[in-house]
Amino acid sequence: APTPQQTNGPQGPNTSTIQRAAGPQRINNSTGRRPQHINNMKYIILQRANPQDRRKAKWYATPLLERRVRQAELTSQLTESLGIRYGIVRKIIQVFLEAVVRHLLAGRSVCLRPLGTLRISFTSDGMEEPERVTPDMIRDLKIVITPDKLLKEQLSNLHFQLHEDPAAAPSPHE
Repeated sequence: APTPQQTNGPQGPNTSTIQRAAGPQRINNSTGRRPQHINNMKYIILQRANPQDRRKAKWYATPLLERRVRQAELTSQLTESLGIRYGIVRKIIQVFLEAVVRHLLAGRSVCLRPLGTLRISFTSDGMEEPERVTPDMIRDLKIVITPDKLLKEQLSNLHFQLHEDPAAAPSPHE
C-alpha cells in the first residue's frame, strides 16, 4: 500500500501526497479526506414569464452548459486512462448502458456511485376512488437522478460565475 509523505506545498501543511499509478492525490490529514476541488460553473441571466403571473416577466439565472460531452469523448478518455483498445471500451460502455436501461424499464432503480441513483418517475390524474386510477392516466414520464452523497457535497461547494457576454453564449440547454 502507498505511504503518505508530508508536504508543505500549495495545499498547506496538513496535506499528504500519496503516489499511485494514476499520479499523486492530495489528502487532508485533519479530515482524512481529499480537499474539495473548486468548481466554477458559468451562468447567464434570461428573462422568462413568471409562472405565477404570465403577464409579468422575471429575470432568472440559468446554467450555461459550455458544451455537450459525447460518448465518443468519454470512450477516448477511458481508453487513454485504462490502456485498453477503443473498440473494447466502446463495447463495454454500450453493454453497460443497455443494462442500465433494461433495469430502469423493469421498474428498478439503478445506483451508479459516485453519480447517484437513477429511477423512472411519473405522475397521474388523481381520482376519488382507487379503482378509477388506470394506466392511461399515467403521464409525464421522466428519469430522475438522485445525486450520491459525495456528488451532493460537491454540488454544495459549486461556485457560480456570471458569463460576461450572453450574446456569445451557446444555448443553455445544449
